[in-house]
Amino acid sequence: MSLMDDCEQIYLFRFLHIFLPSITLYQVAIFYPILCFSISMILFFFLTRYLFDLWTSLIPTAFFAVFPLLVPRSMAGFSDRDVLCLLLSLSSFLLFIRSFQSSRIFVRYTSVFLSGLMQMLIGITWEGSGLFSSVIIIFLLVKLFWNRFDIQHFYLYLMWIIPVLSGIFLLTKSYLTLAPFALLAWGLPLYLM
Repeated sequence: MSLMDDCEQIYLFRFLHIFLPSITLYQVAIFYPILCFSISMILFFFLTRYLFDLWTSLIPTAFFAVFPLLVPRSMAGFSDRDVLCLLLSLSSFLLFIRSFQSSRIFVRYTSVFLSGLMQMLIGITWEGSGLFSSVIIIFLLVKLFWNRFDIQHFYLYLMWIIPVLSGIFLLTKSYLTLAPFALLAWGLPLYLM
């Protein structure tokens, strides 16, 4: 079991209860997936907007909103951590892309570190987080094989991987006990590193 195994609604309830004392756990469980999915759609739009133009990013976002595999998991009342993992992974990818496209050093290192923190949060939420990290690692390997990987990229990689590995190994027991799914999901990314 991971540290936040199906408890993210409780943490969200505790946080929201500070500002909205009348909110109930039931209301949080009902609206949690809708909120996470709505934010995920906005992040998906900005992610595709970083890569393409406005009209090209609107079309995949429209498909994303009605994708048959995502709709049942993002409905009101379906309290599952999948929408949270989707939200965290999209924010991690968006921050990682921003770090590679920015010319300012502070923005690059801050964005890549925040991307690593998002990947760490996915890691303590879900044991299969290595599947999301594989996308970033394969991207860096392609840059390495095409001789477009310099010392700055290596520093960015370190700023990204240190919070990921320290978080998943220090904050959860799933990776230390070599749970089968965690081992499968992180085996390839750790081997490629």
